[in-house]
Amino acid sequence: MIAFPPTKKGELLIGSVNCSLQLMNIELGTVTEKLDGHTLPPKQVTFSSNGRYCLTAAAQEAIIWNLDSSTQAHCLTLRRDVAVKQVIFMPVSDNILACFQDDSIHVWNFDTFECIKQILPEAWKSHQLKSIAFTRNGRAMVIGGHCPVLVVFCLDVWSVKKVIELPEGVSGIRHVEFLPQLFDAGANKVLGLLSSQGILYFLDIESSLFLENVIVSQTNISRFTCSYSGKYVACILQSGEVNIYTSVPLLEAQSLEETVLTEKAHSSEHDVEPEKKMATHRIVRHSSKQNLLRVHKQLKETLNLSRLRPILKEFGEYPDSYRPLIWRIILHIPCNQPAYMSLIKREVHTAYLHLEEQYSLENRSVLNCLKRLLSCLAHWSSIFAEVKFLPLFVFPFVKVFKNDPFVCFEVVTTIIMNWCQYWFEYFPFPPVNVLSMIENVLAEHDTELLEFYCGAGVKTDLYAWTLLEVAFSEVLPRSDWLCLWDHVLSNEPSFLLMAVVAYNIVCRTTIMSCRNRDDFEYFFHNQNPVDMKQFISKTYMLCNKTRKEVHPRQYLTAFKPLEKGSYPVFNQYPKFIIDYKAHRMEQIRIEEQNILKEYERAMKQKAEQEERIHDAIHTEIQEKRLKELEEVCQEILHKEEKRVADQRQKILAVRQDLRVRELELLDVAKNRLMRQNVQKRHVALNQLLDNIERKRAQQETEVAAAEEEIQQHYLKLLTHKHNLEQMLGTANNVVPSTSVEHHALQLQQEQLANELRKLHSEANSEHLAKQVNIETRVAMLDELLHTAELELAREVAERQHTLQSGQNNIKVMHRETETKKLEQEVEHLLKQLTEVRLNEGTARLHEVVESQADRWALNREQEKLVRLQQSDLPSSFLHPRCNEEIRQQGWSSKQNQQRRDVASRTKASSLRSAEFYRQEQDAVKAAMDVREHIVAESGFL
Repeated sequence: MIAFPPTKKGELLIGSVNCSLQLMNIELGTVTEKLDGHTLPPKQVTFSSNGRYCLTAAAQEAIIWNLDSSTQAHCLTLRRDVAVKQVIFMPVSDNILACFQDDSIHVWNFDTFECIKQILPEAWKSHQLKSIAFTRNGRAMVIGGHCPVLVVFCLDVWSVKKVIELPEGVSGIRHVEFLPQLFDAGANKVLGLLSSQGILYFLDIESSLFLENVIVSQTNISRFTCSYSGKYVACILQSGEVNIYTSVPLLEAQSLEETVLTEKAHSSEHDVEPEKKMATHRIVRHSSKQNLLRVHKQLKETLNLSRLRPILKEFGEYPDSYRPLIWRIILHIPCNQPAYMSLIKREVHTAYLHLEEQYSLENRSVLNCLKRLLSCLAHWSSIFAEVKFLPLFVFPFVKVFKNDPFVCFEVVTTIIMNWCQYWFEYFPFPPVNVLSMIENVLAEHDTELLEFYCGAGVKTDLYAWTLLEVAFSEVLPRSDWLCLWDHVLSNEPSFLLMAVVAYNIVCRTTIMSCRNRDDFEYFFHNQNPVDMKQFISKTYMLCNKTRKEVHPRQYLTAFKPLEKGSYPVFNQYPKFIIDYKAHRMEQIRIEEQNILKEYERAMKQKAEQEERIHDAIHTEIQEKRLKELEEVCQEILHKEEKRVADQRQKILAVRQDLRVRELELLDVAKNRLMRQNVQKRHVALNQLLDNIERKRAQQETEVAAAEEEIQQHYLKLLTHKHNLEQMLGTANNVVPSTSVEHHALQLQQEQLANELRKLHSEANSEHLAKQVNIETRVAMLDELLHTAELELAREVAERQHTLQSGQNNIKVMHRETETKKLEQEVEHLLKQLTEVRLNEGTARLHEVVESQADRWALNREQEKLVRLQQSDLPSSFLHPRCNEEIRQQGWSSKQNQQRRDVASRTKASSLRSAEFYRQEQDAVKAAMDVREHIVAESGFL
């Protein structure tokens, strides 16, 4: 990115890929200013109408710079998801135009930053916008893009004026910019457009015709720009080089085709071979140099003193915009650029290396120009390295030629060679001969003022040399100073000395009012109101009316310009003294450097020593602080330990309270469970007693029916026996056989009785074995239950002990949480214990039920057997005593079975604790007493 600043002529603004901006002098190629602030590489630059502000834009940011102070004025930052193609100043209005990625155009007011216009791409048939150019008067805008089409906008009504189709050789536009011309009043007609192929064309917008000259380089052009005056065209090549062309030969071309279709541009340049294009390029460069020399020659012939002096006499001064040019012409500046480059390439002279310490200027560019000028003068002649007033003398000329240091050097050199004759003859003392000339002229024209100076003790070194060594810059404002030097440079060298006398005579009233030397010092070192017309007229009068014998003209040589090719040798000073002084100054400088080195070494050693002392003090302070910190930490630790101990005591107390509360809750829970279990057992016992009573009544009914049936059978047997006996009595012959049958029946009855006793004994033994086995299993289950309870109690105790020992090491912050967890664990253990006991009780109850079922099955078998025996044997063969024994054994077995069922149920439903066991035993004893009482009353035992 490159651009010519409008207010800094002779300088070029260059943007690089490292996000920096630099102002570079065109003729010298040196960097004068550097602008930092971009975070992305700048790709575009525009300037406000007054040239004071500069707008540089990157992909997502834009910065407005103040070129007077080289600082940022505003910074426009966009969102990350927004990208812009163009952000530029609009001419005349200074509005800011921005084109976004979607080709929409927005216009903001520079003062308020409010959006005043928005143009959508549909309004101008978007052609993938790439570049925008404005005419100088701000009335027309041209848009170019990737398509071979140019869109011309009329900004007065914000509408499309016309669309220009480009020839086939131009496939797209990379950059467009108007080339200003003289006397076009800002309505620029010639448009420079850089094609996608890297070729620079020039197009007449009004006629839509391409000009003949085309700029082509060996490497394609990536960017171009035009100077504010339209004099130069700068091109950046892809190789990194910058070529600068003059626009005069480029605009002296005519179209190669006479007839062109309306609104369509034609050019035959795209058919030219590359060799011919390169030849055209060389011709353009060669012709530009010739045209430049011809223009300078015409200016010298036109602007000569014979024509300028009447203008100066009529208007009193030269025009401000043309003053630097006029001074160059009347001083016959030779433009010895090689000689100047040999001076400028040297390093800054040691005498002015630290000039900014003596003269602090806000404008760094002016300070750099002043330092460069003084350094070149010191390299040209060694006397100027010793002249102390030289910076004050040349500074006004630097302000005039700040944009052209090369011309400034040659102007100052010419002034020193002609208007500063004999100034350094007695250096370092004031020029006595020159001051004597001034005193002689003053004595001739104002003797009274001279006598006043003599009476006041004021010499020429104050009222004359003070004005000369600063070139009147301290006593005159800028406009008056420029006016005076217009006349000085337009006249002979003695005019400057006459101006000193004229200033004293014009201000004689104020001067003669001074009473002491301080008043004179103040007057000749500060600005005073002066009538410039009277001052200039008085100077001309002194030049014309002074006698020849006194006139400085006879001592000073006539004006002699610098020679072409090289600068003259300046030795109008006491060379031996200056050389000796320079030699001594060099020795002093070397000694000073040595002293500085020694001083730096000493300061370095002192700094190291101070650093060691500082480190020692810092270490001591650090150790002291660490000790204090350690004491504080120990005190805090002691307090924390004490607080933790107190907290532990509180936690122990809380834990004890929780343990007591837990025991109380356990006791309450146990009592509640015991009450519930006792109630359940009372209910079960009542149900059992009811069942026993109901079964006893049923059994009594069955026994009574069985006895009645046996008695009836017995009566039948007796009746049958009686009948048999009667039959035996009537028939004696059959007695032996009857006795034999009776004996056989008795034997069978005895065998059946034996078998019955054997079965009864076996049944009793099996029943006793089963009963013993059941009782053994019940005892084992009780023992296991007791063991499980002990293990659970031991485990709970161990867990409580482990929890108590572990909680002593836990932090205070977690104690409450752990207490809650302990409560939850205890509740969980209680639930588990309750479930275990309930499961055990349920298992025992099932076993009791199974044993009772077995007993009932055995009783049924015995009853079946008794019934079988009774049904098979006649009543006569059964001994009444045997029947009674069988009946008694059956009922006794039933009663024993009932007792065993009650005992097993009582044992199975015992509780887990000793208190539960005691309550169960009491309940069982009470139930047994009731049962025995009922059985005793029933008469079955």
